[in-house]
Amino acid sequence: MPHTFESLAKMNREQLDQVLLEGLEPTLNDEIVGWEFQGWNVNPTAAVIGSRKFKKGFFGNPDIYGDPAKEYAWGYNMTMKQNGFDEPWIPTPSPESPRRHLFWGVHAGRKAVKPLHPNTLVIDYRLWPEHFVLNPLRYTVDYLVYPNPNDHTLILGNSYIVIGPIKLFLGYFLLRRDAERSDYGRTSYNLTAGQLETVESFADAFLPNDAVITARDVTWNIDRQLERTKSKRKASLGLVMFIVEHVLPRMSGSLRKFSKMSREKRRQLIEKRLRRATSPLLRDLAKIRALFAAGYYGDPRVHPSIGYTPVGERRALDVLEPLPQPPVHIVRDPDDVVTCDVCVVGSGAGGAVVAGTLAEKGHNVVLLEEGPHVRTIEMRHDPGAMVAKLYKESGLQTTVDLDMYLLQGRGLGGTTLVNNAICFELRDDVLDEWRDEFDLDLNRADLKESFHRVRREIGAKPYSEYADDRVSDIGGKNPQLLIDGWKQNGETADRENGLFEKNLNQCIGCGHCNFGCPYGRKLSMLETYIPKLRPPNGRVIVGCHVEKIERHKDRATEIACKLDGGKPLTIRARSIVLSCGAIGSSVLLMKSGIKVKHGVKNLVGTRFSFNAGAPMFGLFDEPVNAHDAMQMGGYVGSTDGVKTGRYLIESHFDPPWAFAASLPGWFEKHFDRMKQYTHFVSAGVLVRTKATGRVKRTPFFRNMFGPVKYTWDSDDLGALIQGTSEAAAAWFASGAAVVIPATFNLAQRISRAATPWVDGRI
Repeated sequence: MPHTFESLAKMNREQLDQVLLEGLEPTLNDEIVGWEFQGWNVNPTAAVIGSRKFKKGFFGNPDIYGDPAKEYAWGYNMTMKQNGFDEPWIPTPSPESPRRHLFWGVHAGRKAVKPLHPNTLVIDYRLWPEHFVLNPLRYTVDYLVYPNPNDHTLILGNSYIVIGPIKLFLGYFLLRRDAERSDYGRTSYNLTAGQLETVESFADAFLPNDAVITARDVTWNIDRQLERTKSKRKASLGLVMFIVEHVLPRMSGSLRKFSKMSREKRRQLIEKRLRRATSPLLRDLAKIRALFAAGYYGDPRVHPSIGYTPVGERRALDVLEPLPQPPVHIVRDPDDVVTCDVCVVGSGAGGAVVAGTLAEKGHNVVLLEEGPHVRTIEMRHDPGAMVAKLYKESGLQTTVDLDMYLLQGRGLGGTTLVNNAICFELRDDVLDEWRDEFDLDLNRADLKESFHRVRREIGAKPYSEYADDRVSDIGGKNPQLLIDGWKQNGETADRENGLFEKNLNQCIGCGHCNFGCPYGRKLSMLETYIPKLRPPNGRVIVGCHVEKIERHKDRATEIACKLDGGKPLTIRARSIVLSCGAIGSSVLLMKSGIKVKHGVKNLVGTRFSFNAGAPMFGLFDEPVNAHDAMQMGGYVGSTDGVKTGRYLIESHFDPPWAFAASLPGWFEKHFDRMKQYTHFVSAGVLVRTKATGRVKRTPFFRNMFGPVKYTWDSDDLGALIQGTSEAAAAWFASGAAVVIPATFNLAQRISRAATPWVDGRI
């Protein structure tokens, strides 16, 4: 059973020694920094000096504690009223003026000098320069662990006095995180004081009068998301804030800045210029609404108001235990020059399969990944944090015109970390299209044999085989309502439909597949092919940005890289495999001056295609609780199972953070809809676009405006409209009272051209 604050308080030293030994080292991130923790000294003698009950708080600059080369933060102790264990933690001399004192520094255990416990986060009072050299406190060192791998709100620590070779054990203590973040030492490292004022003013206008948290809370939630976002496009938010603060008021004839206008005037301005925007520029600016929706609904304090139940309260504790994970062998400090038979760039579904297979066959293989190795135990049900950590550009990668987000995984395992593990068969009509459009006449028998071998390796299974037996229905009602509604419309002949086959193992239906699996139930590349890369044949290097491919005559011979922290790295290989996505591979070829000629035309970066999706929401009179299930469960195709259609309708439902960002509406309209969160269903219409996109060649445009230029083809747009119309019809047929397309102007085209019954419902 998991440890609790109460159970640990009753343990003796020998028992606590074992918990410390088995504990997980806390990562210095925003699960700790910015919080205060209730503290309890296990040793009762601490009551003699009035420190049995206390608090510890952590604060610091995220640009420092997020940098692996530095990685430290600061903290303090707070005095508490020395009442009973089961009584409230009350700061002294008063809650309004608490005493923060005995400051310290905190860093990872691996950075400590001769640490007593290497698997710990270390508090070192010596790092705070104001402690006098003769003050014994200066020599105090605390060691912290998570006693439960999946509970990062509970910490076990112990204290020592360390003076040279002398080590005096002081005792164990417990820390339990407060329910609300601390504002102590809170400084934005992303927004100026004026921009913070603009954000808070916008939040104040956006929120209803009965909001659960304040505009200031939303402001700091947004700021915290910016802290953990690693993207060059973050800088464009400053321009957005300038337009909101100074330009929009002038467009409406006001001489006052946005933040100085009354709340009613601010709302009127947003209504006129953003909600009803007609120009593409203002429509793109109106997307800022999603940022504020996520800043509000991503806060756990809001979740009870919309009926959202956390996964930990929906599933038994034994069900939530992560499955054992196979070891992954990471080269932590590679030599300056590494030689190998094959170097594979990119560790996703393509690169990991190639690298793992070759290593297993005895080839010397190096696998390079730009992102980090995020272990299962580091994943959690916080979509904002996981998007920032696991997605390329922290989820902010867009097309050049900002119309669409381009979602790609960034981490060891690539997009397989954040996909929904959906597996379809490779069909003959797809191979026909490849042959006709790309002049690829492949050996179909060999290709299909390889395809099925990979399916076996990754554990692709039908719905009935990948669910955890202890969970009654991981699919939920969302997919069945979609399929049943579609069938009720008479669309049953020759149309592909059903529940997805997936490469999952004992799935518990938590509904967070797109944000990583904390339970190890998704059989990503981390669980399947990457573990095949083990010494002596396989090496995995993470945090490795490939800058250029060097050539000798017409042969690629080595790769110039830079590791996190700036250390250069050269990989010399007999063969190089590029598998870092259509965007990343194209950009790397461009930076390396490598061209792929077709006649006189260079094809690198051209003929870019992708899956474009748009959600369609259905609102039912009765609760559906679609969040209490897999994110994606079932589908309806646009043609039969023999020939591939242009679109796929997939049941899909998001946790509040992402759901609120995509649900249309402003002000009370949006909040009234979100209060019915448990009554909604959702489906995504997925269109496979034609190969008309292009990866931009100029680095400036890629960095500022997005890496891909794509203009909607009329056939692609027609397929999206038809699919959206059919999804809406299915929701109505299954009993939805209201259907809401997540569109800006497209909704009017749908209502006029395809589905008049949408009129008046948006």
